[in-house]
Parts: sequence; C-alpha cells; structure tokens
Amino acid sequence: MLHYCQSLSQGMLPQLLGAGTLDDEILALPMGIEGFGFMYNKEIFAKAGIDPKKIQNFADFKQVVETLDDKKEELGLAEVFAYEGEDENVANHFFANFAASEFDDDNNVAFNAKELNWKNGDRMKEYTDLINQHTVQPVVTMTNPHSVEDLFFNDEVAMIHQGNWIVPALDDMDPSFVQEKLGILPVFADDDLPGRNVAGSNWVIGINKTKSKNETQAAVEFLNFLYTSEKGKEIVSDEFQLVPPTKDVDIDDISAPVSRQLYQEVLDDTAAPMTYKQEPYGFLRASLAPNFQKYLAGQLSWEELTKRTSADFKQMRQVQTVD
Repeated sequence: MLHYCQSLSQGMLPQLLGAGTLDDEILALPMGIEGFGFMYNKEIFAKAGIDPKKIQNFADFKQVVETLDDKKEELGLAEVFAYEGEDENVANHFFANFAASEFDDDNNVAFNAKELNWKNGDRMKEYTDLINQHTVQPVVTMTNPHSVEDLFFNDEVAMIHQGNWIVPALDDMDPSFVQEKLGILPVFADDDLPGRNVAGSNWVIGINKTKSKNETQAAVEFLNFLYTSEKGKEIVSDEFQLVPPTKDVDIDDISAPVSRQLYQEVLDDTAAPMTYKQEPYGFLRASLAPNFQKYLAGQLSWEELTKRTSADFKQMRQVQTVD
C-alpha cells in the first residue's frame, strides 16, 4: 500500500496510521476521525452549577454524578445517564476506554496480544456500578434511539456514553443542540494518566494489489481526490460526516464542537487509540457483550466476567493466530 500512496500517507496524521499498519508496513489509510467518551448536556451542567473543567479524576466525576442525582427533580431529569446496555457496540466502546493502556496504546501490540488481563478492570467496574446506579432502567434493554433521540435530546438525562457519530442524528432534529448543548467528558481509566477520550480511525481504506495496474491507479487517484482536493475533502466532511484524517484541516471548518475537540486531541496526541479494534474476531459478540450485559443485570459477578472474558480472549486468539 505504501508505494501506491506514499505522498498521501505523509499527509495523514501519523497517530492514525497505526490502525492500518502491520510489521511497519502501511497496508491501509485512515478513513476519518471518530471518538467517544461521556457526551454531556452543557446546559444541564450549567444549571446544576457544575464546571466540567474541574473534573480532574474519577472521584470528581463521581461527585458530579451524585450532584446531578441530588438535583434531578429541579433539573427535570429522569436519571443522570441513559446507558445503552442493549447495544453491544456501546459495550465495546466503553471497554475501549480501559483497554488502551493495557496494550501500551499501540494497535500492533493489541493485535498480537495473547491475553486480556483487565489491567484497568477495577476502574471499569467502578464506572459501571456508578452508571448502573444512576441510569434509566432497565439498562439491558436501553436502545440507541431511546437513549440519544428521546432521553438525551429532550434533556431528560445529563449524560450518555457515545461518540461524535451521533452528531448527524442530533443535527437532523435541531442543529442548535450540537452547537450549544453537546460536550464530551473524558474517562479516567488510569490513575497515572489524565482523563482521555478514545479517538482515531474506526475504518481504514486499502487498495487491492491483485487488481490490474489501471484499476490500482484509478484507486490511487480516487484516494488522492478524496483527501487532497477541496471537493473531496468537502465530501468527507459534509456527505460522509467524517472528520478528515489529514494534517491540513482547518479546525474551524469542523462544524461540531465535540468533533473539533476530538481532532485537537488526536493532533496533540492526548487521545487514547482504538486498540479495542484489534481484539480477536468474534470476541465482542460471543463474550464481552453478553457477559457485560449479565453483569449489568446482576446475573454475573465482576470476578466471573473478567475470568470468562479473559479465557475467551486467550482461546480465540490462539485459534486465529497463524504461525
């Protein structure tokens, strides 16, 4: 891939290239920047007298949740959170906050990892228990439309765990919500690190080298058009609703404030990478999500959750590893 698009790869944010790199060879290019954390309602926080900038650790976050809970009635909240326990992808994104540093913030380390040791498992449990205590129930049947479009959009909950991909849906309902109310808080997964959002490229684009020379050249020209021409960048930003993965983005051209923040965090190298994308194929659906749902429902202990998922991770990796 590198010799096809060497000049194009040089224009990409280097922090994003790891998602498509194996054994120091770039096999694919990042498609765009996405990120996630705790999306919060700025207006509700302001009414509750909460300054988001003063949230510097998990204890601060917990105090904010308790403050919002104490003021639920005057704020008109059904609950503090609307956590989407029904959505396996949200389970994966939530897990991602705590998994990045276990794999040294490195996609290749994560890809080659033979074990999942739950380095930040205790902190993930603390967050999970806090959310489960203060979320709209039943948590395991909470869906994306109900969480985002009903409860969060209508100011009935203060926070959801989500990504900037919810921006188009919110814009369709009321663009002012994204501009005036939508903020993002980091997760304090590691005691020795500042709070971080996970941000990077969820998707990568590769060129099939087995195709004819004309076809591969056409693919190269298309990618160059997409990421270097004004029209192409407009398509990425406006039609794909993605934050471009390139260095030359004028941050003021990114319309959503949360997306501007995530781009800046990637640019500053302060975001946690998407190492969760390198977990064994099928691990989410067969192990992580169902066991996490059972914990949320009180049907499984945290100790048993970590034991089961660690065993499944190890077994799946062994099956899928080719020496």
